[in-house]
Parts: sequence; C-alpha cells; structure tokens
Amino acid sequence: MSLAGLARADAAPGVTRALSLVGAIEAIPVPTVALIHGRCFARVLEVALACNVIWAAERTQIGQLEDVIGAFPFAGGVGRLASRIGAARPAEMVFGAHVYSAEDLATWGLVGRVLPAEWLVAEGRAFAAQLAKGPTLAHRAAKRILQTWRSEGVAEADELTRTEGPAVILSQDLQRGVEALKRSGRAMPPSVAAEDHDERMSSNVITGYDGKPRCAWAGAGDSGFGRYHDEVWGTRTYDESAMFEALTLGVFEVGLSWSIVFGKRDAFRTAFRGFDVAKVAAMTERDVDRLTEDASIIRNRGKIQATVDNARAMMSASPSLAALAKSYEITRKRAPRSVADLPKTTPQAEAFARQLKSQGYRFIGPTSVYAFMQNVGVVNDHVHGCFRAVDYRTRAARR
Repeated sequence: MSLAGLARADAAPGVTRALSLVGAIEAIPVPTVALIHGRCFARVLEVALACNVIWAAERTQIGQLEDVIGAFPFAGGVGRLASRIGAARPAEMVFGAHVYSAEDLATWGLVGRVLPAEWLVAEGRAFAAQLAKGPTLAHRAAKRILQTWRSEGVAEADELTRTEGPAVILSQDLQRGVEALKRSGRAMPPSVAAEDHDERMSSNVITGYDGKPRCAWAGAGDSGFGRYHDEVWGTRTYDESAMFEALTLGVFEVGLSWSIVFGKRDAFRTAFRGFDVAKVAAMTERDVDRLTEDASIIRNRGKIQATVDNARAMMSASPSLAALAKSYEITRKRAPRSVADLPKTTPQAEAFARQLKSQGYRFIGPTSVYAFMQNVGVVNDHVHGCFRAVDYRTRAARR
C-alpha cells in the first residue's frame, strides 16, 4: 500500500470510520463482552476497548503497535485505555509499542478474567447469557452512567442517575426482583425470578461428560476445573503440603481472578518446590529475586516473599495450621441452594484469619481464608443437586 500523495481529505474518512465503529458498539444499550485470544493488537484491541467487559485466553498477546510504523491508535484506543487504567501505562503501551500478556493486563485492571483457551468461548457465552437474563433497564442505565462518568465526571454521572433512577424504580424489572426477594429471602435476576423453583435450581448445576450433575462453575467437560471440583474443592485434607498449596494460591489470587491462579498451579508447584513447607521456609532472598523473574508464575515480589514467610510461620506456629483448620470446621445440615447463597466470608473465617495473622501469616484476610476453607474441605459448599454436595469424605492426601 502506498501513501504517497495522500491528502488530508483522503485520510480523514478512514479515521472517522474507525471512530464510528467503536462508537456504535458503545451505543449498544446493553452490556457488551469482548473475548480475545491469540494476538490482540491495534484495531482489534480498540474494538475490545469499546466493550464493557474484556476476557482473554491464557497466553494472549496484547498491545498498541502503531508507533512502530509512525502512527497512533486511530479508533480512540489511547483515551479508552487511559479511562480504564489511568494515563501512565497507556503511555508506555502506545509510545513503546510493547506487547503484554493477558495476565499482566489483568493485574493492571484492563482484562477482567484470564481463562484457558479451550474454556474462553463457553465461559464467555455463559456470562453473556447471565447478563441477558438480568434487569435490562438497570443495565442500560448503569452503562450510560459509567460512560458519562468517563467523559464528563462524577457530577454529570450523578445528574444522570437522578434522571434514570425513577424509570428503573417503576420498572417491572425491579418489581419482580423485589417480589422474588420477599418469597425466597435472596435476590436473583428478575427474569429468573419468574421461573419456577426447579428451573432456578437447574441453573446452578450442569450435567457433566460422565452424566454426573456438578456445580455449574466446574463445566461439563473433563477439564482441569472439573477434576478440581471432583477431587479437591470441599474434600477434607490435613496434608501439610496440600494445605500450604491452598493457602499460597489464595495469596496469589488477591486482586486477580481464580482462573489466572489456577491456570498456573503446576508452575507454582515447581517454583515452590512441590509446596514442601521446610524447603520453602529455607528459601533465601536470592530465591525470591529469581522467582520475581520467573514468567511462568505471577511475579509479585510481595506475594512471593509472603509465601516464604508463611512457610516459616507454618514451621513454628502452634497450634498448627491443620489443628486450627480442624477447630474451625463448618458442618452444614444441608447443601447451599445456589451459588448466590455462598458467603464471601463467615464469622469463623474472620476469627481464623485473625489467629493466623497473630501467628505471623501474611497476605491473608477473611475472604481468602474462607476460600482456603472451601479448598481444603473445612466447609463443603457444593450446591444442592451436585453429586459432591454434603460429601464429607476424608482423604489423607490429595496430590
């Protein structure tokens, strides 16, 4: 392609068309989701930035490379990047024409979730279907308010809230949602609230490849998540290395999605010596320096050092982690009715977290400790209808 002799009048329509495309996507009155994989550069990234939610496959490469050829993002990529993650990092991306991993951009807050490539489309479609069941008017209003905040600031967004609010309050969406809350004691999407009980329950479990009903988050295939669901999550273990692994993955999950951490589980096992507590406790500053350069794991120095410190706490603390976990066991009389019924934390988890902090454990809190309790089977949160529900089998080790 030759650009020789191209006049301003010839170039302007191309820029206008590029901006019109992303503007049309942003004008869609419902939430939009971008699923990206492989290489996501230039115009493709700018289209993704026009969407409300961005999910990526593992090992996706992302960047604004226009600077390499003496250009810049013509479809509004610079401003949309800055509105999402601030000005400093977009400047680095655009001026340096660097390529980044999806995992890096998830830590920046640009990518919402990073999933194994084979799960991306199925998970994305399931999320889109969930959005489609939601309160349409409320979603539209929330989307407009976010866009107004980005372009005009908080005051204008508040003014739009005053304008949009009455219509949402008077809508059938809200009325059905409130009635559902009165009947069930919990909130649910309005379109789901109109369905009968059995249909609501069926959305929380999925029939797997082997015909067994599982929690829907496990997926239907014979995948890593499926095996984790069947063999680990909610299964009691007091094995030291298994508990240390669960605690460590929770540390690295802070600020990220579980799928990112789960996808690197084997790499973490290699980096932290099979989660042998004594071996990790003996790691030195030089080891920490080395791991901060290890691209196969999440290279957060604070979390890496916290893992070493937590191993040392496990070596010295009394009562032991296993004994503490046993003392905080939660036995349910019945399985949770749905994922919506699962708490983020509990009074037991809050007390457990305080005790761990007093023993020198770092980078933990009530939410991560409750996730740890689920992981090692201190509580079984498999939902009603799942074949693992109220299954308190004990395994001496699960590795």
